[in-house]
Order: sequence, then C-alpha cells, then structure tokens
Amino acid sequence: MKQQGDADVAVGRARPVDLTGGETGTDGALVRAAKSGDASAFGELYERYRDPIYRYCLSRTGTAHDAEDLTSDVFVKALHSIARYQERGLPFVAFLYRIARNAAIDRSRTLKQPLSVDELVHEPASRQNVPRNQNGAWAR
Repeated sequence: MKQQGDADVAVGRARPVDLTGGETGTDGALVRAAKSGDASAFGELYERYRDPIYRYCLSRTGTAHDAEDLTSDVFVKALHSIARYQERGLPFVAFLYRIARNAAIDRSRTLKQPLSVDELVHEPASRQNVPRNQNGAWAR
C-alpha cells in the first residue's frame, strides 16, 4: 500500500541524471576499476546512481519500503554481473535501469497470487452488515 508522502519525498530531491558518465565523465574508469575488484569504485557508482534508481523503483512499486528493497536488489545484481558488463556506447546508468526494469518485472510476477476457480465461487466477507433474505440472496 502506498504511504502518503512516498512520492513527494522522491520528487522533492529529484535531480536530473547525467547520462554523459557522471559529474566528471569517469563512469568508464570506475566501471573498469570495479570490474577489476575495486570496491570503492563500485561504491562511487552506487553513490552516483542510487537516487535515480530508487526513484525508478518507487515509481514501479509505489511504496518507499518496497522501492528500497528493489534498489538494493538492483545494486547487488549489478555487482554480481559487473564482470560481464560491456560498454556498447550507452551510459552505465542504462545498464542499471535495465537491471531495475527486469527486477521490477520479476518482483511483480512473484507477488501475483494465482487465482483459482474455487476462490471465485466463495463470496468474500462484507465489511458492512448486509442482511440476506430467506432464499440466501442479498436483501435490497
């Protein structure tokens, strides 16, 4: 359930994402260092892109808690797959957005409850006290 203010917080601190490779254009160098095992380089990439990825996740989940979980999953997956990352003329953040998109899709699939025919036959309990007539039908 969306908590009031979740979207407001994200919008209030929203900044445009620099798609040219970070403030100094060093994403490529940071990615190469992270691929060679430099944890501080990956930490710098995390600091640069945590907020935009969080906002994206918030737009997909609707709650701050779920967005935080999804953002965490995105960066864990990025860390595990950074060795396979290949520059293809796109900024590194595009790689993160693709992971976030796929993670959001996976999450929505796992959260969907399968619907059975038996559940359709049973009437859900009403929160209001609506009387039934003698035939079992709802009274009007």
